[in-house]
Amino acid sequence: MRKIIQIATSATGIVALCDDGTLWSKCPISEWVKINGIPQPLQEDEQLLKNTSVQYSDLNMRTANCLLADGIKNMFDVMNKTEQELRRVPNLGKRSLFEIKDVLSRFCAENNIDKNKFSLFEGEQQ
Repeated sequence: MRKIIQIATSATGIVALCDDGTLWSKCPISEWVKINGIPQPLQEDEQLLKNTSVQYSDLNMRTANCLLADGIKNMFDVMNKTEQELRRVPNLGKRSLFEIKDVLSRFCAENNIDKNKFSLFEGEQQ
């Protein structure tokens, strides 16, 4: 059974933090409703990917420039794209996509990051 560990009141009702980490809200005329979408802190590996710019990675300059021109600035952004989304990046061909996956696979291996939890590698065998 879930237990409330902290409670706060606001102008719209009550907010409760439970022992399982969930947040719930209750206004005077409704039942308790779970609050979804609370931002969670980035894990260490996600922070490392966010701090690694595509510009300063092992990607060749042409590939990095294609990604930057499309607003993809760091490795975290790349990892959270699917292959189909990357194929839509202007001037990014099959070779560039192969290079991206190869560079990111090596980066993940060197930093003990599970690449399969990201969109780009979903469903692949290790």
